[in-house]
Amino acid sequence: MTTKYIVGGSICLFLALTPGTSHAAPVKVGNYVIPSAFARSLEQGMTVPVYIRYNETDEKSQQKIADAMISLVDGNITVKALTLAELPNNAVLSGKTRALVEKIRDVKFHDNTNIELSDNARLQLNVSSFHLEMIVSKDALTEAIVARSSLLGPSSVESLSNVLNYNFGTYYNDYHNGSSTRSYLTVDNTTSLREHHININGSFYGIGDSNGTSKLYRAMYERDYDGYRLALGMLDTWNVQSIASLNALNGGKIYGVSYGNKGSTVVENTALSLTPITVFLPAAGEVHVFRDGRLLSVQNFNMGSYEIDTSRFPYGVYDVTVDIVVNGRTINSRISRVNKIFARQQAAGIDQLSWQLFGGSLDYDRVSYKRNHYQDLGNEQTWIAGGAASVTLAILSG
Repeated sequence: MTTKYIVGGSICLFLALTPGTSHAAPVKVGNYVIPSAFARSLEQGMTVPVYIRYNETDEKSQQKIADAMISLVDGNITVKALTLAELPNNAVLSGKTRALVEKIRDVKFHDNTNIELSDNARLQLNVSSFHLEMIVSKDALTEAIVARSSLLGPSSVESLSNVLNYNFGTYYNDYHNGSSTRSYLTVDNTTSLREHHININGSFYGIGDSNGTSKLYRAMYERDYDGYRLALGMLDTWNVQSIASLNALNGGKIYGVSYGNKGSTVVENTALSLTPITVFLPAAGEVHVFRDGRLLSVQNFNMGSYEIDTSRFPYGVYDVTVDIVVNGRTINSRISRVNKIFARQQAAGIDQLSWQLFGGSLDYDRVSYKRNHYQDLGNEQTWIAGGAASVTLAILSG
C-alpha cells in the first residue's frame, strides 16, 4: 500500500518600501508659478543684468546699465543690491538718480514687478523671462561729456634718467680790414628720479676765445605731480609763474619758490570744441553733422545724452546742423556752433581755476636811460611775492 504524504508549507514575501526622492512643489509668486529648482536658486540669490530704457519707448532694451542681486524672501522677489556697470559709450545717470540706485538694499518689488526709485526712474521686472529694466525719463540722465583734461599718472621709470638739449652755433665775418669768428653753446639739462627733476640752463659765448663768457639762467628743483607743481631755486620769469606775464621784471635772477596747479601733469585736449555739443537719443541711433550742407560726420550712440566727438572736425568757429536719426527717421534737427581755435592755450578746463603763488628775492640790474645815454648802476636785490589766477568761462562762447 502506497502512502502519499502531502507536506504543506507557506512562503512569506517581505516587501521593503524605501521612500523615493520627493520633489518640492513649485512656488507661486504673484500670478506666476516658478519651478522649484529655479526657486531654490533664487532663494540663495542670483545676479541678473539690468537694462536701461527710455520711458517713452516700448521696445525691449538690451543696453546694460547695472547688475542686480535678487533673491526670493518669504515669497517676494527682493533686490538685495544694485551695482552700476561702468561701460564705455553708455548712458550716464544723473547724480540724484545714481545716489538712489546705490542706496538700494533689500527692497521688495511691488506686486513682484515694480520698484519706484523716483518720479523719473523705476525698476520693472518681467517675471516670466526675468528681464529686468530700469525705465527712466530724460531728467534721470545727464550728458556723457568727454573730459577736457586728463591727469598724468605716476612715473613709469624708477631709475635715474637724464635729458640733455643743446644748441651750438658759430658764425664767421669777413670784412675789408679783417675777419672774426664767434660761437656759442646753449645747454638745457634735466636729471630726473621719478617725479623729481633738477633742471640747469645756461649758455657759453665766445668759445675758444680768450674773452669767452658764460651765463647761468636757471638752476632749479621741480616736482610736478598729481596736478600740482613745486619749483624752487634760481628761476626765470616763466618758471616763477606761467599764468600771467612778468614782463615788468627785467632779466635779473630770481631766487625763490613757486607753487600751484599750473603744471605739465594736467593735459588738456585742445582737439575738442571749447563748448561741447550734446544730443539726446531716446533709443540707439545715429547723429549726422552737416556743415554748409555737406556731411561732416556720422556717429553712433546708444540711448542717452552724449557729447558729439569734435576732435576730427576742422579748426575754426562755424555753425553745423545736427540731425538725430533713430530707426532711419530724423526725429530732431538743430543748429550748433563749433568753437575750435587752433592757438588755444592749455588751461585747467571750463570753469576750472588755475592758480599759482610765488615769492623770493630778485637780483636785478639797475640801469639808467637819460637822453639816450645808458648807464649801468650795478646790481640790487629786492623781495618779491605775488600770485596769479585764471579761469575759462563759456559765457560768450558759442
